[in-house]
Amino acid sequence: MRNFNLFFLLGSSVLFGCGTAASASDAGSDAPVAVTDAGVDTGTPADTGTPVDTGAPVDTGTPDSSALVKLTVQNYLAWCSVSVQGGAATTDAVQTLNVSAGTVVNLSGDKASGTFVWGYWVGTAGDTGTAHDTKKITTVTVTKDTIVQACCPFANDPTTACPAPK
Repeated sequence: MRNFNLFFLLGSSVLFGCGTAASASDAGSDAPVAVTDAGVDTGTPADTGTPVDTGAPVDTGTPDSSALVKLTVQNYLAWCSVSVQGGAATTDAVQTLNVSAGTVVNLSGDKASGTFVWGYWVGTAGDTGTAHDTKKITTVTVTKDTIVQACCPFANDPTTACPAPK
């Protein structure tokens, strides 16, 4: 019985993380040891809520709006005047904008001078066929790195196509 009580006492100390070292006066005592559960857990910390990784990615079907993607707006040979997302119109050959995936970007374009005419956009929401998007004001939804091109051919040859964006 003494060995069982000592084992039980030592096991309780290990399992419950409490107890004190035996004093010299405890040595040789055959009295049974009473163990009382006070109902207070002072042992391991509470669950932190860390999820279990199942290894399978979850596809919600919507773009990750926290990821930045790049929109490159090419102004073919700088023959157009282009405004991106309400910014000042410019004849810069390239404008680059980093946006959250899924952002709808407003675009506005016109001829840079009387030498040219407004032609079309390539890569916008309205670019659905070989005639491209001929609206001066349009949008593009940027879900991944995207290139959009503005094309303004010469006024004396308005049917001249711009080469495809690169």
